[in-house]
Amino acid sequence: MKNMERSDVRSMKKVIRDSILEKRSRMTEEEAASKSLIIMEYLTGLPEYKKAERILAYVDFRNEVRTAGLISRALSEGKHVAVPKCREHEMDFIEISDISDLKKGAFGILEPDYGTPVIWGDALMIMPGAVFDRQLNRIGYGGGYYDRYLSVHPVHMRVALAFDLQVCDEITAEDTDIKPSMLITENGFYVN
Repeated sequence: MKNMERSDVRSMKKVIRDSILEKRSRMTEEEAASKSLIIMEYLTGLPEYKKAERILAYVDFRNEVRTAGLISRALSEGKHVAVPKCREHEMDFIEISDISDLKKGAFGILEPDYGTPVIWGDALMIMPGAVFDRQLNRIGYGGGYYDRYLSVHPVHMRVALAFDLQVCDEITAEDTDIKPSMLITENGFYVN
């Protein structure tokens, strides 16, 4: 943000976010599902996934990379899985035992009805995003939930999932933006 005002950066991010999300919304259900399967195969093949005992995973919404199958698979493999529950401007991760326990919550996203927040620093985090660049800068959905959570609860391994159409050459990051450790799309991996 060297010569740019914070408001200019946020305006620019909004334009990029809106453009990419509009493209993503035009994906068919079949296209999103088939690309999600490819991404999940890449993810579950990672040594980091295989050795992870705890997973913090987002629950997909509005044509994001599908995570229901991943969550169910991880639970069936005996992994502990926690998913986000939003409250006001904060987000907690609540451990679940089955994906069918989730109910519509904040913003219409499925989340646990109740539960005690977990703090798992050694967990594998699976995070969403609206836009990424090849250097792993991330534009979220504008609420800052993941950046705030990660600034207080550092997680060692953060893997972002996105469709390749969500990857740009370069985006401007703010000081508060926290990058994933890796990005997986249907076309492969981006690592910093």
